[in-house]
Amino acid sequence: ISQKSYAVLIEGTGAKLKEGDTVCYQYMVYNARTGAQIDSTWKQTPLCSLTLNSSLDAGYEQVLTSQNLGASIAFGIPGSQESSSSSSSSSSAVANSGDAYISVMTLISTVKTLSKAEGTQVTNIPSDLPKVTSNSSTGQPSIDFNNYKSNGQFVSQTIIKGTGPVVSSSGSVVVKYSGWVLSTKKQFQSTWSEGNTTASFSLANTIEGFQKGLSGQTVGSQVLLIIPPSMGYGSNAQSGIPANSTLVFVVDILGTSN
Repeated sequence: ISQKSYAVLIEGTGAKLKEGDTVCYQYMVYNARTGAQIDSTWKQTPLCSLTLNSSLDAGYEQVLTSQNLGASIAFGIPGSQESSSSSSSSSSAVANSGDAYISVMTLISTVKTLSKAEGTQVTNIPSDLPKVTSNSSTGQPSIDFNNYKSNGQFVSQTIIKGTGPVVSSSGSVVVKYSGWVLSTKKQFQSTWSEGNTTASFSLANTIEGFQKGLSGQTVGSQVLLIIPPSMGYGSNAQSGIPANSTLVFVVDILGTSN
């Protein structure tokens, strides 16, 4: 496999996918050199962590938004020529760096999502916490840090209480969020500023602060999270996030699949 490629193995007969859909899917991954299966999700519930928007590789987004639910698509993923030439075992069933892959994705269903948090405004919010206000049209939050000083404890404070399904600790969520570094009060990321896109992920595959803060919440809710380094990225610096940073997030929970 010398370049990214795809082939539709089974045409779907369900609803046509469109930009912005969050898709539940199953997949299998094979080593193109050995034929060995590298990974499969078919022994578990479908993953619902794929949102069709500009955060995807443009080629994949174009392919997926032309499909119907029920389709199975094979993607050819080339390896690195340089790494491949240095592989030490051409007969190994496991993947060598530089090996190409074939991923077969089956599109199962879509997740119903909101465009912004909606529900009942919570009134008994502690007065010493940062104050969150949201644009009535877009839902984009702004924050007044209110001279907040962290005591090192984790905080999960519901701002808007939604009435949708409950988020499971083993489930996937669709969210919009903004994040700030508490010490500098600088925003390091916002889905609203990045094309007003959504993010989707399995709670099991994210930082502990998101796992603890979003599990048990309901769809439609807006949540303020204050995450100490031990429940965030710890001593590992990230883009825009210095090592050992306490992080502040405002998260709109727009959908879930458990």
